[in-house]
Amino acid sequence: MGLAVMPSADGLVQIVMCGDVTGIDGPFVKAFTGRTKEGIGMNSTRADIVRAYGEPTSSEVMRGGQESLKYQPLGITFTLQGGKVHHMIVRLQHSPQPDPSIQVDLASRTSREIAQRGAGITAPYRSPRGLQV
Repeated sequence: MGLAVMPSADGLVQIVMCGDVTGIDGPFVKAFTGRTKEGIGMNSTRADIVRAYGEPTSSEVMRGGQESLKYQPLGITFTLQGGKVHHMIVRLQHSPQPDPSIQVDLASRTSREIAQRGAGITAPYRSPRGLQV
C-alpha cells in the first residue's frame, strides 16, 4: 500500500507517511500512487517539487545521497534519492475543536482499511496540504 498513519495522543490522525523509507527501489514506491493536488508523488523530481512549491524552507543532504526537502508552512517533507521522491511526510494540524467525523480508531483498523475507507469519511479525504488519502 505504501501508506502509514500516526495518531496523536487523542487518536486523531496527525502524520501521514507515503512511499518507502528504504529508498527509491523500495517496494512501496511503486505501491503508493497518491499525489498532492499539485501532482507531486513518487518519482517526481526535485525540479517538479520546486516548480510546484517554490524553494523549500530547509533542505538536507543525508547519507547515501538522499535529500530531504522540508516545506514547514505546508507541513510536507519530501525525501529524494537520485533526485526523485521516494517518501513523503504530511503533518496534519488540528483545530482546538476537532471534527469528530474524522476521528479514527486506529487500534481496530489497518492502514489499508483506513486508506480504502478514507479514514471513515464518505468521500476520499483530502488533507489541508492537498494529499488525497
